[in-house]
Amino acid sequence: MCIVAVINVDKFQVINPTEDWKYGTKMREYIANDFQLDLLWLFAVPVDGQNPPMPPSPNEEPNEPPRVPVGYWAGDRVFVIQFEHSSCVQTLLDAELVTELQQRFPNAATKVTENPHLIDFALENFEHVRLPLFYKYPLHGGDALFPADRVWVMRNLTERWYARVDALLKEEDRCGPAVSFRSRLGLGDLLYADLGGTATKVVTRPEARSTGLDGSMGQRVDVQPLDVVLNAVDAEEWVDLSEQAKECLKDMEMELDIAESRYD
Repeated sequence: MCIVAVINVDKFQVINPTEDWKYGTKMREYIANDFQLDLLWLFAVPVDGQNPPMPPSPNEEPNEPPRVPVGYWAGDRVFVIQFEHSSCVQTLLDAELVTELQQRFPNAATKVTENPHLIDFALENFEHVRLPLFYKYPLHGGDALFPADRVWVMRNLTERWYARVDALLKEEDRCGPAVSFRSRLGLGDLLYADLGGTATKVVTRPEARSTGLDGSMGQRVDVQPLDVVLNAVDAEEWVDLSEQAKECLKDMEMELDIAESRYD
């Protein structure tokens, strides 16, 4: 049974962790097996325009959903939806996107009109994929694609805010955009929480959103070096919400007890 799904409404793809041998079938297993940490690599963009490593060929894993490349969902509109807290298509999506769903999936057009839960519709109609296979670069040396000497941030491209990894983690607890000790909470956990993976733990409160959705649900996000923000033409429009992100992760840890489940 799917208890949580990561849904991309731009590429019409869905990730069901139970379809990946790595993560198990229960939330506690997802946490223990680094699902939230690995979510980072969907959105992380390698520096200097470098090409990310390609996922394994479908022929190598013929009976499994394909893996997407590192950074493949950067800048896309994504939802993390728990089955028990799922909402309907017409609640979460704007009218233009609802119409696009009807056109793209004509066999399911009637079902869209019936306003199903988004998680049910995605699991039934979207392409099923798996997270990138990109885990462990050297603990303290970083990686050419994601160097440890750069400060990495999660960016919300829709609302122009960012959260710095160096505000969330001590230097010895991070390596590039990732954590170097699994019991710590980092940008992958922040993405999971703020895209909807926890019911109430988000960076921006619902009253701050014109759409009424929590956090960054359905908004465009990515993970980039801080200098991409500071050197942008619209740099003055970006807001640092690192302190709010830190509080979000504290609340997430209290709710899910991640450190205990994801021991080093």
